[in-house]
Amino acid sequence: VNTVALTLDSSQNATFAGNVGVGVSPSGARLHVDTAVAGYAGKFINDNTATDANGVLIQAGSAATEYALNVASTDGNTSFMTVKGNGRVGLGLTGPTHTLDIKAATNTLPLRIGLTTDSYGYTTFQNSSGDVGYIGLGGGAAVGNGNANTFAIRGQQELRFATGGNNEALLLDTSQNATFAGNVVLADDKKATFGEGSDLEIYHDNSSNNDGIIKYQNESGHLKILSGVNGNGGIEIKNRTDNETYMTFVSDGAVTMYHDNAARLATSAAGVTVTGITTST
Repeated sequence: VNTVALTLDSSQNATFAGNVGVGVSPSGARLHVDTAVAGYAGKFINDNTATDANGVLIQAGSAATEYALNVASTDGNTSFMTVKGNGRVGLGLTGPTHTLDIKAATNTLPLRIGLTTDSYGYTTFQNSSGDVGYIGLGGGAAVGNGNANTFAIRGQQELRFATGGNNEALLLDTSQNATFAGNVVLADDKKATFGEGSDLEIYHDNSSNNDGIIKYQNESGHLKILSGVNGNGGIEIKNRTDNETYMTFVSDGAVTMYHDNAARLATSAAGVTVTGITTST
């Protein structure tokens, strides 16, 4: 029985009826190339200088169990890159579970993003409405405001940070306001500072007397505690367990000082009321 293995037509096209091996007897693939010579085993160049100077078109796979592309080490034991039939891409693994799934073989950083012409790099995210967000190392207009050493997260809309799944912990709105859903905790001797010159400081001084300190350091201003509206409300200074009063301030009313939770001196419209014995020394 005569079997046609190769057909050369009048347009110089070659059609092989079976598998083709280059440097090796073919096995398991239509085209099998094997070489022990230094250099590339295969090379594709499109010298078209007009339009559609494309490279390689791969059409394969339609399910997660199939490969459209599989790049592995020479011995086949280490996967470098896989493209599955469902469109998912894996770097360092053969079974990607996300659109892009990266797994580093060692403790080295699995992903690096940068620009060759600038001292910064960032990743851009964009939704269907055209809103853009950036995450990266600053230096460009997108992030960092020109500071190449700044790691920044920037968005055109508000930024939300969540923990424990979808539990929002922090909201940064477009007016630069920060809203925390939980407590804000500072370690001992760490200060919450306010103002460009850190004029106001609030902190726990654990280095000396275990004091809680509110310090205002601007000589041209005053520390103000404001409370009450239209004669309502006021201020109470009490102990930490909220069961002993030291001093009260009532809007449009009395200022009262206490000793051992008992009122001793109070102001009024007529003057001052003293409860108990006055002693002079």
